[in-house]
Amino acid sequence: MIKAKLLIVDDDPVNLDLFTLRLKKMSYEVYSASSGIEALEILQREEIDIMITDFKMPGMDGYEIIARAIKIDPTMQSIVVTGYGDIKTAIDFMEAGAFNYLQKPINFQELDFTILKGLEKRRLLQDVQNKQMQLEAYREHLEELVETRTRSLTEANQKLKREIEERKSLENSLREAKLLAENANVAKGAFLANMSHEIRTPMTSAIGLLNLVLDTELLPKQKAYLEMARISTVIMHNLLNDILDFSKIEAGKLVLESISFDPRMVIKSVVDLQHFQAEEKKIRLTSAVDDEVPNAVVGDPNRLRQIILNLVSNAIKFTRYGEVAIRCQCSTEENPDSISVERECQFLHFSVQDSGIGIDQKKMGLIFEAFAQADSSTTRKFGGVGLGLNICSKLVALMQGRLWVVSEPNQGSTFHFRCRFDAERSGAEKEGGGHVNTALYSSEPQGDKVVTVLVVEDDQVNQWVIQEILEHEGYAVVIVSNGRAALQEIENRCFDLVFLDLQLPDMSGYEVVSKIRENESKKCTEEGQHLPIIALTGFASDFERQKCLNAGMDDFIAKPFNLNQLVSITLKYIRDMSNRKSCRSEVIGGKGAGSPIFKGIIFDEEEALFKADGNREVIVGRIRYFLKRVVSTVEKLSNSVAAADGDYNIVEQDVHQLKDLAIEIGAINLADELLCLLMNIRKDKKLEQIHIDRLSSEHDFFIKEKKVVCLLS
Repeated sequence: MIKAKLLIVDDDPVNLDLFTLRLKKMSYEVYSASSGIEALEILQREEIDIMITDFKMPGMDGYEIIARAIKIDPTMQSIVVTGYGDIKTAIDFMEAGAFNYLQKPINFQELDFTILKGLEKRRLLQDVQNKQMQLEAYREHLEELVETRTRSLTEANQKLKREIEERKSLENSLREAKLLAENANVAKGAFLANMSHEIRTPMTSAIGLLNLVLDTELLPKQKAYLEMARISTVIMHNLLNDILDFSKIEAGKLVLESISFDPRMVIKSVVDLQHFQAEEKKIRLTSAVDDEVPNAVVGDPNRLRQIILNLVSNAIKFTRYGEVAIRCQCSTEENPDSISVERECQFLHFSVQDSGIGIDQKKMGLIFEAFAQADSSTTRKFGGVGLGLNICSKLVALMQGRLWVVSEPNQGSTFHFRCRFDAERSGAEKEGGGHVNTALYSSEPQGDKVVTVLVVEDDQVNQWVIQEILEHEGYAVVIVSNGRAALQEIENRCFDLVFLDLQLPDMSGYEVVSKIRENESKKCTEEGQHLPIIALTGFASDFERQKCLNAGMDDFIAKPFNLNQLVSITLKYIRDMSNRKSCRSEVIGGKGAGSPIFKGIIFDEEEALFKADGNREVIVGRIRYFLKRVVSTVEKLSNSVAAADGDYNIVEQDVHQLKDLAIEIGAINLADELLCLLMNIRKDKKLEQIHIDRLSSEHDFFIKEKKVVCLLS
């Protein structure tokens, strides 16, 4: 049985023959090409599932082949074979559209496993395409149904006076239509929530990776390119938020905040966010706030920022040259019906003026409608879905104000809006320009304590991004991908903070936090305190946030989050760590800073020191914990072999974690044995006693030979 169609692209005939022969033996149908042009010709006539291409080739390299292949078949997955292994090369491959890359020399078992993962991703993408087609067909069918139902109701109304029975039938039909509409509304809400989660999860990875790369040494042009990519992710994020906001406003569930803030800081934050886009188009972006505008008013600064940001973004988008000017002044327009007699209020008038393409008078009313733009070509030229101004007008209405525009074609536009704010209350919490004030939290270590963070996340890219961010800040990070593994880790180890994804493969985040709160760990906390747990989720609604807090979580981060958000909330929950029981590993054997930790060649001391930032005490603690885990894992694996019915997902997770720990402490031989065992489990979904015996023997040899002096002193 043919598992899939593969295309091998390599200019080396020996490699080409080797790949073709080995992969055919694995039941794949294999096509081969010695150049990019030949490969593209095959892709034009054959439906290829996976393309495996060499990176370095004359004429057309791996990047160009992948980019052109994606245009032929967007769902086809590409695997790059290369001799390079640095993280920048990996990121470049992923940006080019590759699914994965493998280093030479090739392990064909690993290649087979990677191909299977690529096939799984291709099937998922094809399923998404099919569902989109089904959704479009359903929409068309629904329009036909609505048209038919409308015609039926019209005919029934004409006969209503003559036929009482038809009247009853019509009433029944109306009840049914209402029920269908309510069900459709519920389905729409569920669909938007699920799409939000599915989009936010990979978006978190994209934003995190871009922030990590931008934090490294880059050439100016590279930095500019990556900054533009980061801006693109922000635009995607804003579009997603627009859709969700529109849904909440339509459902009447959007509630405005009421906190004290400075309007000047809100405008400044908009200028900071949009100056790069303005500079790219050589447009001058200015702002002016009248002296009469108070330094503090009470309202919702985030929604005000959203309105101004949308208007400024549109102004820059539709302006080819010239300037965009923001102005804020006290409103002189009287509106006595909206003034509260119970407390003073302040009306502010904001305007955003541009020198752009302008708007025809006949189309001014259209631009404020949902999913509508002034011209049918606007979407093609400038992008967008026509939700921004509709949302802005409704937000302004919620603020007891109004939004209007003055414009002439080719003469620019000025958007005005007027909002009502309350006067500042004494003791009110004041919000500034919208940026997190990390100065409230000390980023210095709490004494000599090593902060340990548990991350429970099933998406592997997000795991890597979060781990990179937290380890860069100096925290020890443990990663698990399911709820049961998280509960086991908390039972066995001490943690200072937990980041918990809500959608896990075996149980929900709510179930996990419930079990943690029921069996509160006493290892890391004083009596009466609990382990801080932060929810991570792509469901970004206020309802979801409150649900998390009610379930026993301490805080909530909606995906996608940026680096500063993650670091700030981590600092927030460890700043009082000195008041909690220390989970710091004990210094073993009184070793000084200059004492050697490893002896012999089975350990890479340099790598271990690098991963521990040169802290030898941390390495000693990690080694002691690792050796205990080896013993317990070998026992668990032996029991699974004896029972012959073990849960291989859990076994694989245990071995994977142990392998990572071995790499972390530089235990090269043990890491190799664990990798062999892991590959065997992934390939055959079974355990063999021979691998367990080899792992146990390597551990025993390590102990008997006394390779780690500090553990035996």
